[in-house]
Amino acid sequence: MIESLIAVIIFSLTLWFVGSPLFKKEEETLISSVNDNLRLKKETVLSTIRDLELDFALKKISDDQYQELKNQAYQEGAEILKKIDKDQENKDWKERIEKDLERMKHEI
Repeated sequence: MIESLIAVIIFSLTLWFVGSPLFKKEEETLISSVNDNLRLKKETVLSTIRDLELDFALKKISDDQYQELKNQAYQEGAEILKKIDKDQENKDWKERIEKDLERMKHEI
């Protein structure tokens, strides 16, 4: 009876240790994809701002249009930077939790 219970526990732990990296890879890929997407959006906003400044300098757009479009781009850029910062903060917390879990596994 006890031997069967121990065998089930060992099997479960082995399955968890073997399977957990597979799930971790998918999650890391998803996080990486989100980060890449945010960084691409940031670069797009920066490019838009540069283009706006050039168009304004060449008198292609009015001062009112320039101010409105620039404000929109800055707002969008600020939102993207907040998301990037939040993702980095979440990643830092996740790494700290994983380190604590690893430490706890070794203590057991």
